[in-house]
Amino acid sequence: MQLYFLLLFSLLLSLGILYLGIGLKVFLSKRPVLFLSKWFFAILSLVYGPFFFSSLFALEELSFSNLILPITLSVSIIIPLIRLKGYTIIGITNDSFDNALKSALKQLNIPFEESFTRISLITKGIELQASILSSRGMGSLQIKKHSKAGNEILKDIVQLMNDYFKSNPTILKTSSAILHFISSGVLVGIGIWGLIWLDQF
Repeated sequence: MQLYFLLLFSLLLSLGILYLGIGLKVFLSKRPVLFLSKWFFAILSLVYGPFFFSSLFALEELSFSNLILPITLSVSIIIPLIRLKGYTIIGITNDSFDNALKSALKQLNIPFEESFTRISLITKGIELQASILSSRGMGSLQIKKHSKAGNEILKDIVQLMNDYFKSNPTILKTSSAILHFISSGVLVGIGIWGLIWLDQF
């Protein structure tokens, strides 16, 4: 049991440090940060993993009431796996996202049609889905129907968007970065407190 808590508090501490790193990168680089959304799924898996396995090992018999906790934990992992596709963007605004995306598509010589949250890449038969929460400074960009060709194009688009942010002045929306700092403080605090608590036993 002590090993279980050691793993849990260490993971929370690591997660807090990662959140701190994301927030710092936004402020220090003074530009939006793009990263694979799957990172969050990997983090969630690590954090929920100990709860999931400990709940399974604690089962004395298979019944619906005993399986509620493992099922709940499984759903909390599976839903992000389904939803977290493509890339997450921190520190973004509607205008900076729109300018960076259009610049990338222009450099790739890909004609496109834009409608609300969808961008159709006409000659590629690929549809991008974009979601921007401007008030929070967060966004996502993904391919509607995943394919090897689509993923490669998305990777090229994201790289060119990164290049755009590096070479062009961009207005940052720091709400999400600040939220990452706050989350980092809470997680690091819990992680350190937990490790100190365990050391007393």
